[in-house]
Amino acid sequence: MSIRITSDDHKVAMYDSVTGLAFGPVFDSATEASGFVDYVNEKYEEDARKIEPGTLAGMAEQYLELNK
Repeated sequence: MSIRITSDDHKVAMYDSVTGLAFGPVFDSATEASGFVDYVNEKYEEDARKIEPGTLAGMAEQYLELNK
């Protein structure tokens, strides 16, 4: 079971490889989305799939602000 990125094109989302369900915020690139997954794993030591959507959105805002 792992988190995957939908595409290398324009807008991308994360999805659970087992259920196939997308979750979390939409990113501008696969690089941005992948960096966010790493950020969550390292800073919060938590699986992004288990975080409430509103909390995950706030974390994404924080990540994007730090990586401008």
